[in-house]
Amino acid sequence: ILMLLFREKREMGITEIAAAMGLHKSTVHRALTTLQEYGFVEQNPVTSKYWLGIRLFSLGMLYREKMRIQDLARPFTEELARKCREVVHMGILENQHEIGRVLVIDKVETEQILSLTPRIGSGTPAHCSAMGKMLLAYQSDEYLEKFAAQGLPRYTKNTITDLEELKQELRKIKEQGYALDREEIEVGLTCVAAPILDGHGKAIAAVSVSGPVTRITPERLPLIINDVKETAARISEQIR
Repeated sequence: ILMLLFREKREMGITEIAAAMGLHKSTVHRALTTLQEYGFVEQNPVTSKYWLGIRLFSLGMLYREKMRIQDLARPFTEELARKCREVVHMGILENQHEIGRVLVIDKVETEQILSLTPRIGSGTPAHCSAMGKMLLAYQSDEYLEKFAAQGLPRYTKNTITDLEELKQELRKIKEQGYALDREEIEVGLTCVAAPILDGHGKAIAAVSVSGPVTRITPERLPLIINDVKETAARISEQIR
């Protein structure tokens, strides 16, 4: 129905929509009632016909905002990758299909070989990834309860699988301003992440550096943490 209205670019009535889609009018009416309830369509009180709702505009602006973040962040993430000589990712919480999963929206490769890191458009579990924990640290207890209700599967011996332990970790992460993945999702892989904050202090994305434990050593780790935090802060300044 939404695609039909989009293609026609005009208001349409129930009978017309039903005929165009080959559906019963009662089926179309139920669908439109649900879409109207969530703001995806609006009904003209004069003509009783339907048109696309304001919620779609909001979703479009949200998508545009996420894409804008990538565009603005790219010079900074490329600089971070050159400086650390490791793979850099940007990610957001993807709540449409599975609450609390991290969606990778950008990736900067380096000459270093690292095949374990996710591709753009792929998802990773939030409770055992640095970007995921960083973004979870800014969520409410209610959100975390719903997230944990899906299960906190173990991937390595270092994966946090207890909600209370995870909450304690998230409080520490938010306070210090960065998150670490110490071989929690993949043996041999370490990751550092920091939040990208909007003007209201909300974490809308995260940036990270990933590498093998043989390269991200305890000696290098403090320097990488500082670089990641600085990069995230610079990106945050650009979007406020």
